[in-house]
Amino acid sequence: MAPLHSASTVLSIRSDFREEKFRRQLKSELYRNGSRSSLQNVYRIPNFQHRYPKAQQNPLTPEYTDIANDWLASFGVDKELVLDVKMGAFASALRDMWLEYIEAVPAEFASREAELLLDYLSACLWEQQNRKTREEITIPDFITLRRSTVCVMPLFVCTDLIIEHKRRKFAISHLPNSIFYGENMQNLLAASADCIAWHNDAFSFQKEIFRDGDVHNLVQIVSQQYICHSHTQAGALVIEILHDRIAEMELAYEKLKSEASPEFHPAIDRYMKTCRDWIPGTHEFHTTTLRYKISSSLSEIDENLKR
Repeated sequence: MAPLHSASTVLSIRSDFREEKFRRQLKSELYRNGSRSSLQNVYRIPNFQHRYPKAQQNPLTPEYTDIANDWLASFGVDKELVLDVKMGAFASALRDMWLEYIEAVPAEFASREAELLLDYLSACLWEQQNRKTREEITIPDFITLRRSTVCVMPLFVCTDLIIEHKRRKFAISHLPNSIFYGENMQNLLAASADCIAWHNDAFSFQKEIFRDGDVHNLVQIVSQQYICHSHTQAGALVIEILHDRIAEMELAYEKLKSEASPEFHPAIDRYMKTCRDWIPGTHEFHTTTLRYKISSSLSEIDENLKR
């Protein structure tokens, strides 16, 4: 599979991925204690310690949750039974939201958001088709795909909306396209999206693979392509390269600020705050939500892995 879009961002994989040192090491260790079980051992969620402050819920969350629920209800989307409505209601709500967005920000910033939303939809369509065809995908291509399907890029770029609101009270300049589409900014956004996607795959593995049988998960692909002796080992490796990616995100930020004019530093800082906040926020969500808790029997897990 070819990448869904040109690679304007760096794709960083640990050297042991590139040089296949990890593969050679695993081949020597494989089956050391006999053949693997079909379950490849029960998956243990890897430990993840990030460098950022613990995520805290915004005190306005309940108020804005009520506003969002009322807004959805106005389009016929029941806040309790969302899956029972037709897609037309969601399409109408999205259209209404998009009209508000393009009225709130200058056109060049709205076009950024539109571009990323289209990229997200294209990636989702390819992923859905691949669930049927089961076409094998390489790790670099999957990372490019996952960067889009995780759908955080459009949310990162909503920072433009925050900046526009701040401009009413503070002297803060938007990032021009020359900076936004520059190498350092694109590397920053790509690294940030990868961090969220890889974390999600490590923490949602039990639900997506064991319960749902969905193979579009970085832990699963690493486990298969690098012949890991367990899914737990693959998950631990994903967390290792996640830490590398966080470091690259921080490096891209430093380079971006060093090369940009000081007038754009406040906007760069606001973008970086958004990217950083997503990491502890995502971790807090994954460790506290019931979304990824499973209670499947071993027979159900085994059956899903065989699909």
